[in-house]
Amino acid sequence: MAAVPRPRFQDKLVEPFTREEIERILQACKYLAMAKTNVRQPFRMQRPTFRRDKALIMFLLDTGLRASEICALRIGDVDLKTGEVNVRHGKEGGAKGKKGRTVYIGKGTRRTLWHNLVDRTDGETEQAPLFATIYGRWLNRDSLRLLSRRLGEQVDVKRCHPHRFRHIFAINYLRSHGDVLTLQALLGHTSLELVKHYATVAKIDLQVSNGLASPVDNWGL
Repeated sequence: MAAVPRPRFQDKLVEPFTREEIERILQACKYLAMAKTNVRQPFRMQRPTFRRDKALIMFLLDTGLRASEICALRIGDVDLKTGEVNVRHGKEGGAKGKKGRTVYIGKGTRRTLWHNLVDRTDGETEQAPLFATIYGRWLNRDSLRLLSRRLGEQVDVKRCHPHRFRHIFAINYLRSHGDVLTLQALLGHTSLELVKHYATVAKIDLQVSNGLASPVDNWGL
């Protein structure tokens, strides 16, 4: 078998969310699915966790963290003034490799996160989970995946899972003229292999945009 070449597989390009899909997911954070009864008109109820869910989705979009990493965050890991987020390594922090890293969240995510924490009795406890269940317990990867899937199903967004938010963070970072080495550090990758996939998607997107914006083609010169 040593003389038999290994089969080659074509890498599948990642598919990020569209902006319209993200807006629908954020809308789903506020209300439960439509309730229908025989005695009254269909109605929607506000989600009891809508502040947490909105902050969670925006946090995923802004940081590109893995599910294990975001579930392991403590309140003390986030500086709401600067937007700095300390991602710890190992079992406690969820980050892969032998060292953690620092990522950042924008003003909108900080504001939404603050609204979530201010309603909690443990909102100023540094060791408390940043994203907790309604019982104040740690959110785990399975519950995060289930929440993402249900939000997607509610607004007809297919393949809605935490890792797909990581994809859109990476691709939009490169679309905003970020460099691949910094992106590698933000994502916590040890190699550039997966980052190259994101770069390929971003490049294709820029090629399409450039073609649509070409004055020579649009003006028929």
